[in-house]
Amino acid sequence: MEDRIFKYIVGIVFLCSLLSCEEKLDNYDTETCWLRFNLSQLADTLQSRSFVYLGDDAETDTVWIDVKTIGSMKDYDRKITFTQVMTDTTNAEAGKHYIAFDDLALANAYVIPANQIKARVPVIFKRDVSLKNMDVLLEFVIGSNDDFQPGFVKPDRIQVWLTDRLARPSNWNMYLDYYIGSYDRGLHECLIHITGEKWDYDYLYDVLGFIIPEDSWTYTNDNYEDAYFQYLIGVWQQLLEEDNARRIVEGKGPWMREDGKEVRIGETE
Repeated sequence: MEDRIFKYIVGIVFLCSLLSCEEKLDNYDTETCWLRFNLSQLADTLQSRSFVYLGDDAETDTVWIDVKTIGSMKDYDRKITFTQVMTDTTNAEAGKHYIAFDDLALANAYVIPANQIKARVPVIFKRDVSLKNMDVLLEFVIGSNDDFQPGFVKPDRIQVWLTDRLARPSNWNMYLDYYIGSYDRGLHECLIHITGEKWDYDYLYDVLGFIIPEDSWTYTNDNYEDAYFQYLIGVWQQLLEEDNARRIVEGKGPWMREDGKEVRIGETE
């Protein structure tokens, strides 16, 4: 009996302590608002863009970036600020390789509209002649301004590689290296020519089913079918053989890799 009374008293004391703590808590109320990237997948933080795929007449290329607010909704437009992060590689130059984030031409596009919590804003790249011989990197984060502080949700930065020559798609992963061949611009150009496909990010993702690995064991998405992929390798090998025969007759020689070796498909060393 005494034991039951003791447990009852302890229970009352514990409940009172909880109520006491609850009374001391302040209501959440802050005017601070934050802004974060609103990406559908982590892979979107690393992108590769090449003007090669856009044709000779293209002068700009646009990457659309989704952002989302954290905090109170407002009944007025709020400014979005992106800030470039300088890296130890070849950095993109504002005004030369992309339209500067603070350019007045973009002012109306870099806003969260009134009574909204999301927006899609453009990062506009420019086809500078220097991109024919080099790749540049634009890394950027959300910057602070009077309306927003950078959000505390990862990812907190985006990287975009830009060039005007063939470049390794960001989802040309180790699986492709093993089954097709290690990435090489000569191999890439050959595959585009013999298949008539772009062999860019969208083709690898939507048709073949390859992704940017987010861990050490996942390289494909639901679009990937192993039997079909193995079948395609055989088709590509046949196309390569036929095109090499044609090139030899024309005096061009077989397709070659940048390292001087003959292009092979599906044959790893």
